[in-house]
Amino acid sequence: MKAWWSVDRRRGRSAQIWRPESDENTRCSAAATRGFFGHEVGVLELAGNAARDNKKNRIVPRHVLLAIRNDEELGRLLSGVTIAHGGVLPNINPVLLPKKTAEKASDKASKSPKKDAAKSPRKQARS
Repeated sequence: MKAWWSVDRRRGRSAQIWRPESDENTRCSAAATRGFFGHEVGVLELAGNAARDNKKNRIVPRHVLLAIRNDEELGRLLSGVTIAHGGVLPNINPVLLPKKTAEKASDKASKSPKKDAAKSPRKQARS
C-alpha cells in the first residue's frame, strides 16, 4: 500500500498529514460507512415518527428505542444493545388483562333502565 505525506499549509509547514492511496479495503470500508449512515437515517426517520406519535417535537433516546425495537430488521441487528435512558417496550401480559366475558356482563349491567328511577321526585315533576 503506497502512501504519501503532504504539507498542510493552513497549519504551517511543520504539520504533515498522512494520506494513504485508495485501495480495495479503503473502498470497501467507505461503502460500509455509507451503508451505516444510510441505516442511521432510517433510524432517525423511525425515531421521528415515534416522537410524533407521542406528540413530541424532539427525538429523545426513548423514541430511538421504540423505533429500533418496533422495526424487525433493526430489532434483530441491535438485539443485544442497551440504549441509555431508553426504558422498555410497553407490554402487558395477556393473563393480567380482564377477561372479555366480564366486560360483557358489566356492559349489560350498565344498560339497565334505572335512569328514571334514579331521578328525584322534583326532577320528575319538572320533566
